[in-house]
Amino acid sequence: MEKRSGKNARPGWLLLGVWLLCLLICTPVMAVNFLDDEPVEPVHRTLMQWSQGNGFGGGPADRDSPLIGDRPDFVESAVTVGLGVLQLEMGYTFIYDNDGSQSVRSHGYPEALFRYGVWKEWFELRLMFSFLDEETVSGGTSSRLQGSEDIYLGAKIAIAPQEGFLPETGIMFNMMVPSGSANISDGEVLPGVSLLYSWEFDNGWALGGQTQGNRALDPISGNAYTEMSQALSIETSLNDRVGYYFEWFCLIPSGAETMKTEHYLDSGFTFLVHNDLQLDIRAGIGLGDAAADYFFGSGLIRRF
Repeated sequence: MEKRSGKNARPGWLLLGVWLLCLLICTPVMAVNFLDDEPVEPVHRTLMQWSQGNGFGGGPADRDSPLIGDRPDFVESAVTVGLGVLQLEMGYTFIYDNDGSQSVRSHGYPEALFRYGVWKEWFELRLMFSFLDEETVSGGTSSRLQGSEDIYLGAKIAIAPQEGFLPETGIMFNMMVPSGSANISDGEVLPGVSLLYSWEFDNGWALGGQTQGNRALDPISGNAYTEMSQALSIETSLNDRVGYYFEWFCLIPSGAETMKTEHYLDSGFTFLVHNDLQLDIRAGIGLGDAAADYFFGSGLIRRF
């Protein structure tokens, strides 16, 4: 694997500062709203509703209801965490790949995603950081890549609740900012956008989907390309505490010189310790030569 340059890291930290400034500005506004004694209008938990809808439902989970997380599957939830709620989602992932000429073992941790609801019930800010420890063995020799990855900044908007066959819908804007270790950072801002959608059915099953586009860099040439991804996930509750999901997702490089389309299948379980704490495990396999051979991991979600 080619090492990446950590050039232009200063703009990344500048963007992080702007993101934190927005958070500081929004937090006092929230406090004023909470202390306001004037009558307030009914809370809209999504930005809009479908034209055939007759009320604002959906949106974030109530504080006396089980949390709704974005992990452990690839598909992000279409809902936000709710105004004034901080939710921490973190975990560990191991990835193994052997293409016949070299083998790669990768460890990612703590994959710490902070989600914080500001301004409205339907809006949240997001920050994620993680570390990479990757060993490549080729021709009897090995090399190791260790360090921090670029910081992820983003915002999610809950657009509309489910109305019949029309899905609960959200949109997410994100960017990777050049802030990681010199041998791991991509060295430039990589923006992206995701459309999120889900349906809940009367039989206890749910279907979620995600369509995503991100700017990415070819690991060999360093040239930019657009990485599209598509994912579908089905999930259900086995009882009051245990949940199960099965998922397919793919990564589709457009304009890349060396990257190829990758397909994956994965499955996992969640365990709800209490309404504000959830544990998870997952495992998956790659389909075809371009994808990694397999991966597995575990994690947790804590709502504050």
